[in-house]
Amino acid sequence: MRIELRERTEENVRTYFARTRDPAIQAVLPQASRTVEQALEAYRQSLAPGSASYGRTIWAEGAYVGDIWCYGIHQEPDPDAMLSFCIFAKERWGQGIATQALRQFLAGIVSRFGLRRIGAFLYEDNSASRRVLEKAGFALQERWIEEGRASLYCIYTATKEENAMTFTQESNRIFCERDGKTLAEVTFPEAGPGVVVIDHTWVDGALRGQGAAGQLMQAVVELLRADGRKARATCSYARAWLAKHPEAADVLAPDWCDGPEACRLRF
Repeated sequence: MRIELRERTEENVRTYFARTRDPAIQAVLPQASRTVEQALEAYRQSLAPGSASYGRTIWAEGAYVGDIWCYGIHQEPDPDAMLSFCIFAKERWGQGIATQALRQFLAGIVSRFGLRRIGAFLYEDNSASRRVLEKAGFALQERWIEEGRASLYCIYTATKEENAMTFTQESNRIFCERDGKTLAEVTFPEAGPGVVVIDHTWVDGALRGQGAAGQLMQAVVELLRADGRKARATCSYARAWLAKHPEAADVLAPDWCDGPEACRLRF
């Protein structure tokens, strides 16, 4: 199943608010916004520079089915952020959508914000969400009773490879610099309206074996997905990485792998 994470809009916020009035959803998902106006204001605040929250909409086979978001980004020393998600389309429950979306979202926010540990609260009787968290690598940290209902606190710890780099993003380049020295970069110049070509991937030898090139590619995919752009690839590493990650297919142009290879991953 093709799962996409897309940028949120005010229309999405209104739809999400209406769909999550369902009693079955409200029973397992506490919500801060009591009115659609409050939900819209929270969304607008999330767009401000330096916002401590970040969210995406979840799409399954082209249909909007839910939201996933993190909040409290870098507001506390541990964890670095909190996470929540909801598939409001109940007819889609049990299809693995939340699991795929969560894995995509985690990869994106770890590289985007340099997160190390991500927390999540849930009710103990919400067994479906607990399974989703466990499949994504969350581990139970605490259990307690509040107002007669058992709750759980789970933590996801990013691996060294996931969290090795913090990237700077430009329109057609993503790179990592330390002490003024470029340690890794990927470039993707415009190839036409809404289409880029990933033509160059480079990683310094000091980062060999740390998954740096894969992090670069994941960051490219997240950026292109957020911008609504498609990609072709002439870089041999980019081609190989994209071929091994079918979850990135939604950002690929139909002719993404046509033409000769033009570069190789260099150390």
